[in-house]
Amino acid sequence: MYLTYCYLCQQTTGCDTCSSVDRSTLTSPPRLAAPALGPLSMAGEWVSTRCEVRPMGLFLRRRLRVSGNSWQADFKFYQDAMCTSPTLTASAEGTLTEVSRRRIPGAIDFDFRVLRAFLTLHDEGLVKSLSQDTTCGPPGIWQLGVRKDVTPSQGCPALGITVPTTEHELVRLELDQSGHALLYLGQSEQRSNDRKLRPTSFQPPLLQCNAPELPPLTHFLNSFNGAARASLALPLASVVFLIL
Repeated sequence: MYLTYCYLCQQTTGCDTCSSVDRSTLTSPPRLAAPALGPLSMAGEWVSTRCEVRPMGLFLRRRLRVSGNSWQADFKFYQDAMCTSPTLTASAEGTLTEVSRRRIPGAIDFDFRVLRAFLTLHDEGLVKSLSQDTTCGPPGIWQLGVRKDVTPSQGCPALGITVPTTEHELVRLELDQSGHALLYLGQSEQRSNDRKLRPTSFQPPLLQCNAPELPPLTHFLNSFNGAARASLALPLASVVFLIL
């Protein structure tokens, strides 16, 4: 594929990027200029562009809404790769703070403070499993399709959710070829002393579907607890939430 691309570059004139690629080698890759970005603004509503895949056979769709320094989101998990059979919806809300503009070119570090978290179960087996685990609220609170606040129980350890907590995020905004705004959030499973590190790579982009400024709604950022993987045998095998 590389040789084919180089051949195409040789046949193209008036293209600086093509010339740079043509002069490169496998051991000396081209240095391409990053596209110019306008002021970073996450304000508005952002949604997954497709059914997303996560480790351990998890499938989900994400929705994030940002207004000022407040954020809210939903992570809806599914049993299938087409995202047609939901199992649960994890939601959360909190505040965000910009940290740095220089660590990763074209991206900005943010801290997302998770202040409240919610769960909605769409699977009967999951309802039964969590009903037997008192760390996710008192017995009997779980019902199919009914949203429950897990903030009073400081989250749900069985699912790796801790409230309150802070997620150290990486954020990048881009425009696609059609001029649509795309929001990239960090993806990382690296850990140090059982603490998740700030990511250096990105998840699939979220597409802006509504412009600023929206009233606060709901969004979920994961507080990943590695020890929680084996703490409860759930019908989903093992539910692990990864950030946006």
